[in-house]
Amino acid sequence: MYQGIDISNYQTNVDYSRVKYSGIQAAYLKASEGTSYRDVMMATHYNGFKAQGVLVGFYHFFRARSVENAIDQANFFVENTRGYAVDLKYACDVETTEGLGKDLLSSCVKTFIDRVKELTGIDCIVYTGSYFSKNNLTTVLRGTQLWLAHYTTGTPSWNTEIWDTWSGWQYSDSGNVNGIFGNVDMDQYKEDLLVDRSTPPVDPTPPMGQVNGANAVVQNDWFYGRTSTGDIDPGRRVDIGDRIKVIDVSYSRQLDLVEYPIPGGTRQTYIRNVVSNIGYLNAPIRINGYRDVYDRFSGNRIGSVNNENVIVLEDLGNNRLNVVYSTDKGSWTKSGVINR
Repeated sequence: MYQGIDISNYQTNVDYSRVKYSGIQAAYLKASEGTSYRDVMMATHYNGFKAQGVLVGFYHFFRARSVENAIDQANFFVENTRGYAVDLKYACDVETTEGLGKDLLSSCVKTFIDRVKELTGIDCIVYTGSYFSKNNLTTVLRGTQLWLAHYTTGTPSWNTEIWDTWSGWQYSDSGNVNGIFGNVDMDQYKEDLLVDRSTPPVDPTPPMGQVNGANAVVQNDWFYGRTSTGDIDPGRRVDIGDRIKVIDVSYSRQLDLVEYPIPGGTRQTYIRNVVSNIGYLNAPIRINGYRDVYDRFSGNRIGSVNNENVIVLEDLGNNRLNVVYSTDKGSWTKSGVINR
């Protein structure tokens, strides 16, 4: 049995050496929540505990929306923890239904767990409360491991229809540990929460997909993924350093349709046309003379360029170029197809 804690951005200015010598052997760290929140203290906590030889694992606060969204959350969690070696299995923190019934919620949790294992080769356990598990989760989660939250000095209880026993037990949310200011969650972790190193993970740091024909790199700040009308699209996020393909720049909405990398593949979304954050890889070229500009998708004429600079987004063949150019709205604010 390992004496442990779990912490997040609520714990700052931690003296990791004092925590270690107070008897703490293992720590779970919050990494992410939903499809857009990254815990700002994750890297600091990780480096601090690792330097002291404390066993470390990551958890994701799960906000269920749908099975598809569960996959998006798993992708986001894995992306956020990519490159960090863990000693403890990953954990899915399930303590809110988000309005879902128990069957759909349980299916979403199982989908998240399976996706994390698929991407990393490392098991993902379920963190949940005693009362919550009995009222909101089903036997579809049988076969997973339980990290139980039940604050008692006696014997804890849980949903025994799903789990025969627990692997982790959060027995208090008001503990005191030297080196941490204020209350902290206290845990006991069994040996079976350790990552099994006897069989190497399938891919502990899953590679990001590569965008064929990338024509820009995200710089200065990241983007929310958005729908074609500009609303934030949960689960879509384009990060600094991502090499992307700008497919279309909408003049009216100032939204760019882009293809961007995700773990194991690519995906399309819209982002705001913040030109300072989009570093085009191709240098501008001068178009001598007059050219009609056509919509890439409908083929309709949408404007013209006349002795202007353009950036080539893609050579479409048959002497056609997809280009972005400047308008009265500013630099690189409209795209379309021109003939060479």
